[in-house]
Amino acid sequence: MFPPKDPEISSELNKTLRIYPFHHNSGGFFVALFEKIEDFDYVEPKELAEVRPAEEELKADELAKESQQPEELKQVEESKQGEKRPDYFNPVCFEEKFPEDWEHIKAFYGLSDPEKILANRLIIDQDSRRRIYYVNNPIRKLIADNMLKKANRIGMKVFQISPDIGDLCKYRLLQEACPLFHDKVTKQAVNVDVEEFTELLTKSPIKLEAMAQKLKDKISELKTGPILIRSSLSLERIPLCFMAWKGIGQISDLSSKEDKALLSTYLEYVSRV
Repeated sequence: MFPPKDPEISSELNKTLRIYPFHHNSGGFFVALFEKIEDFDYVEPKELAEVRPAEEELKADELAKESQQPEELKQVEESKQGEKRPDYFNPVCFEEKFPEDWEHIKAFYGLSDPEKILANRLIIDQDSRRRIYYVNNPIRKLIADNMLKKANRIGMKVFQISPDIGDLCKYRLLQEACPLFHDKVTKQAVNVDVEEFTELLTKSPIKLEAMAQKLKDKISELKTGPILIRSSLSLERIPLCFMAWKGIGQISDLSSKEDKALLSTYLEYVSRV
C-alpha cells in the first residue's frame, strides 16, 4: 500500500502497475511481477513461531466451547452465518433521472464537463439516493437499456448525499473520487503549496485566523461546504489532494484516518523523489 523508503526498491516502481477502482468497476489493485531467481528454504520467522502455540491453544478452547453449546444456540449461530446483507440496489442513470440535481452539482463545484464524460457515467440507487457511482461505458449502457436492474458493489463511489444540510450543496465529493475529479473542479477548490497542504492535512481542524494571510485569502473566496485541497506535488501525474469542509471560521478535513496516513506517506515519498 505504501511506497517503500528504500531507494533501491522505489526506483523500480516504474515497472509496476496501479489500477484505480473506476477502471474496472472494482477495488483498486497494485500489480507487479516477481521472478524467483534461486531456490531457498523457508524458515518460519521467530515472532510467528512464538505466537503459533498460543493461537492453536485459543482455537482448541473455542472448539471446546462450541461443543458445549445448547443445540438451540448452535442453530441460531448457524442461521446468522448463513445470512447475507441485502446490499443490492436499483441503479439508474443519474443525469437522466435527476437532471436538476446534476446541474446543481456542476454549478456548485464548477465542474467542467463539456463532452458529458462524467454525466454519461454517473449512476445512483433510485430508491435510497444515498450515493452516486462512476461506472465504465459498458455498465452504463446496460443500465440505460434497462438490462441491469439489480447491482451490488458496482463502480466507484464519487458523491455522498448528506441530508438536512440547509442551503448548501448536499452532494459531497468523496476522497476516493479526487483522482478522477481533481482537474474538473473549478470553483470549490484551492491550490496550495507543500507547506500549506501539510498544515491543512495535519492540523485539522484549523481556524482561518490561525492561517497565513496568503492561505486565508485563498480559502475565504470559497463557499461554505465541501472543498477540494490540491497540492503542487503529484503522484503518477495526479496532484495530491483531499476533501475538506469549510465551516464558519475554520477548515476540517473529511478524510478518514487511513486516507490521512496514506496521504502523509505519499507526501513524504513524492517530496524525496
